[in-house]
Amino acid sequence: MNTKSVFTIFLLGVISLTHGFDTEFLTANGKLKLAKLVKYEPENFENYEDSGITANLNEYAEKIFYNVGRYALTHGLDPIDIANITEDFKLAMIKLTHGRLQGISTLKRYQDVLANYQHSTKTLTVTLPIEFADLKFTYDYDVRILGLGPSGSMDGEIQEFKFYLQFALDLEKFVVSIKQLKTTDSGHISVQFHGNITDIIANLLSEFITTILHPLLQV
Repeated sequence: MNTKSVFTIFLLGVISLTHGFDTEFLTANGKLKLAKLVKYEPENFENYEDSGITANLNEYAEKIFYNVGRYALTHGLDPIDIANITEDFKLAMIKLTHGRLQGISTLKRYQDVLANYQHSTKTLTVTLPIEFADLKFTYDYDVRILGLGPSGSMDGEIQEFKFYLQFALDLEKFVVSIKQLKTTDSGHISVQFHGNITDIIANLLSEFITTILHPLLQV
């Protein structure tokens, strides 16, 4: 699974958090409009020159997550095709084809979404703890051991896949840069096989799927 394409689509939606300078943020000292942050007004920054102003964006982030989910569903991004996988061993071969992934629209926050504005650099840094609550995938499988073996279909589920994204927006140049992107929990993976498959082969395939998916979910 190419997770980076998912993050790219997500960024397109999440950048709209800063769309319109009339946005009002909830800070520790009350509410402030983004327009007042960008335009220097000394009374806004008396106590914030060192650490900047930090705002909780939970309400806005939830709206963005909803919009991104709808965008994914209406623009052919949920479900999406995923790459074929072929592994050759000494006496065996495993091939997974016709893969599909769905559930990108199940994204949500799993902790607070925070923004920090530094007036000295006019930079807004947004921290996003994101969870895909329920990703589902399907594959056709073909297993060959000494030239013989079963084939069929399989479906799997990845629950509570979590990652942490932090990006900075330069409000003068309107340039976005990713500061941090990492997986915090690759979730619980379960797989079910369909077709004429023995328990031994099913167990081997389950272990194989889990082994290859966990590294692919690391970013």
